[in-house]
Amino acid sequence: MIKQAIFVASLFASITNAYATVGYLLEGAGPVSSAMGGTGVSNDIGSDAMVYNPATLMLMPDGNQFHAGLNVIIPDIKFKYLPSSSVAVSGNRGNNNGPFFLPEISYVLRKGDYAFGIGVFPGGGLGTQYGSSSWLSNVGNYNTGLDVFDRLIAIRIPLSVSYKVTDRLSVGASLNVVYENLNLGTFVPGPQLQSLAAAGLATGSLVRTLGQVPGLLGGYVNFSKNSPIGGGVSGWGLGGQLGFTYQIDQQTRLGFAYNFETTVSNLTGNGGLSAVTANGTNLLSGGYTVYNFQLPASFAIGISRRFDERLLLAFDFKRIFFAETNQFLSFGFSQGGGKSLSVNIPTYGSNVNVFAFGAAYDFNDKLTLRLGTQYAQESENPKYLTALLPGIPTLQFTGGASYKLSKNDSVDFSLEYASKTLTGYPYQTTHSQINVGLGYNRKF
Repeated sequence: MIKQAIFVASLFASITNAYATVGYLLEGAGPVSSAMGGTGVSNDIGSDAMVYNPATLMLMPDGNQFHAGLNVIIPDIKFKYLPSSSVAVSGNRGNNNGPFFLPEISYVLRKGDYAFGIGVFPGGGLGTQYGSSSWLSNVGNYNTGLDVFDRLIAIRIPLSVSYKVTDRLSVGASLNVVYENLNLGTFVPGPQLQSLAAAGLATGSLVRTLGQVPGLLGGYVNFSKNSPIGGGVSGWGLGGQLGFTYQIDQQTRLGFAYNFETTVSNLTGNGGLSAVTANGTNLLSGGYTVYNFQLPASFAIGISRRFDERLLLAFDFKRIFFAETNQFLSFGFSQGGGKSLSVNIPTYGSNVNVFAFGAAYDFNDKLTLRLGTQYAQESENPKYLTALLPGIPTLQFTGGASYKLSKNDSVDFSLEYASKTLTGYPYQTTHSQINVGLGYNRKF
């Protein structure tokens, strides 16, 4: 009974783990970092340093710089039920599965021993949308016609400052305003709903009400906003980064950065809770609250070395503390007259180690070429694999370039590819992804 409840819990918990290439976090900070495998704690990645290691803002040249960029994420996710070989495809069916267009914009002033910056950057995201006709919407041979989807988008708005303490040491800090929004639509069959209640993972007056519905096939949770960015529930909060760089010698630099766990308010909004029978769907409308959903803390340490005037190599190690924020997911549904449902369920997120390597080569005075690779451990246990919990593409390959259009104008480009198949019998997910990064920089 408890095992069944945990399986259903993982369906709901999918919203905490189902996104992007390192959990739901973007694997790099902007097109320069992404092209070099997601490195950037000790090398110059431009204004995107504000959300990675703000101390590297001191590596930018004196003056003002404006940056505008766009991250395009194109996932392809297939979820298979092995006993019957049924496959659900997260294809182009709506706003929740991509392609995702995540813009960024920033301004940095570097003057002498100080640098200041402000911007808006994507902090994480992605989602799935399998439509209403796949086997995920079925109970036996009966199709409920209910859409199965999820999507999380997180946005960081940093205010950053960095200071050159000595010729070797620079420090930096960012204070982030963080915005999160979430869409979720998931169907849970009746037996699993009963298991949740029996395990004490679902409480409230609506648990008994749902259980008494004649011919109950299952329940459907739905809170969503049909737009490219907004979510059915949303909230605001704070986060931040601290970091330093140390010049070991003329060619070698060490970097360290710590990203704080966010303190975002409970995510709130409106949605529906439905009892599904063969005769139709009985919809209740009310308010949803997702409690204490935070972006995790992490630290990164890295080293970069310039071997000559043209070649730069960089290596970063990052530790992301998903286990501190992804152990439980709590949400509630409420309606007038004291009708309510509360769910407090385990999600079993694990801390993740990430290894990133990148190279940059100055082909000439205008063109810089970049290559990289990144390996990230899985944050979820395949034992609890679900359709809304696709496996992380642990190994990815990256490349890109920067080109100077003029003395003060330049453009950046990055391209990443990753693919992985993860099996947790009786389910298997295949998740491939292409990420494209574009950036324009203007110095004045």
